Amino acid sequence: MMSLRNFYTILFLLSLFSVSFSTQAAFASFATEQASFTETKQKAQAGDAKAQLELGNMYIKGQGVAQDYKEAVKWIESSANQGDVDAQFLFGVMHYVGQEVSQDYVQAYAWVSLACLNSNNKEEYVMVRDIVAKNLSAEQVVEAKEIARKLEAQINK
Repeated sequence: MMSLRNFYTILFLLSLFSVSFSTQAAFASFATEQASFTETKQKAQAGDAKAQLELGNMYIKGQGVAQDYKEAVKWIESSANQGDVDAQFLFGVMHYVGQEVSQDYVQAYAWVSLACLNSNNKEEYVMVRDIVAKNLSAEQVVEAKEIARKLEAQINK
């Protein structure tokens, strides 16, 4: 069971992560946000992993489009599966919190571990991975590491 402190730590980190993608658009007009959304969506549909992550964040925030968490998950997962480290981290956090995906600590650990690996153990990612690990048995950690290994092999084909 996740402690309240760990839950708030994850939410705080998620909010910091999400805010980093909104600085430019925070001061934009609605028309500019819509144009930005349209341009970002075109890039995302063309397979641009960074644009897919940005589009996912736009759906989370309702930036230039109606807020839609299911669409956000779709684009963030697509970006994560293409190897975008920030998307891998965010997708793991979404599994930890259970935001439009099933709350699954094993999947959360796997995706956050993958982000750690691909970011040379970025401090914030390691901290979140260690928080997630507190919710897992030793067997579940082994399972999550195996999932992360398979994801890494699949992504780096």
